[in-house]
Amino acid sequence: MKKIVFSCAVVTICYLTACNNNTPSTSSTTDSTQQVTDTTSQEAPKGLVYETGTPDNKLSLKVSTDGESATAPNLSIIGMKDGKPALQDSIRESDPVAQVFNGKVGKAGTLFFIATKSGGSGSYGNLFGYQPGVKGWKKLPALPELEKTTGAQYMGHDTFYISHNFLVREFPLYKADDTNATPTGGKMVIQYDLSPGLQWKVAKR
Repeated sequence: MKKIVFSCAVVTICYLTACNNNTPSTSSTTDSTQQVTDTTSQEAPKGLVYETGTPDNKLSLKVSTDGESATAPNLSIIGMKDGKPALQDSIRESDPVAQVFNGKVGKAGTLFFIATKSGGSGSYGNLFGYQPGVKGWKKLPALPELEKTTGAQYMGHDTFYISHNFLVREFPLYKADDTNATPTGGKMVIQYDLSPGLQWKVAKR
């Protein structure tokens, strides 16, 4: 089991964005803070389609699983701009998709995200991002590694969303004697901004 230890029970770090959530075969975007609903179960259904788009329908993202595996699906990703394909990508043997969403992050404009969660009790989160552009869509780098310090522990159960122009990662913290289902160490909220060079940075600690 992964364990990353934090020095304080509750930490809030400031980030960029307006929030967007998405469940399979639906699209929505809003400028207000909104947490994305997690659609992952221990065994993700096969052959799912997830979609998210901007309110004007000029930009959208569609993610399809191939149905070969419920726990390690291959993902097919298509980005659309003005009704025409602008991105074709794939992820092999991914963790199950938890959510697909989009929103504005700082000066980077509208970004699209695919959040996955591993199976089992930990549900460790991972995030894949794309930035639409005039000359095509750019793949965003991974988020920075979580810092290891002393104190409460990280044991997964990540949630990702966009709030006030920041990308936000949120997860519970565990004390030494906590069970996986009952964390008592508080909550970590980390807000990220994207630099002009497309590198993630923590906005505030």
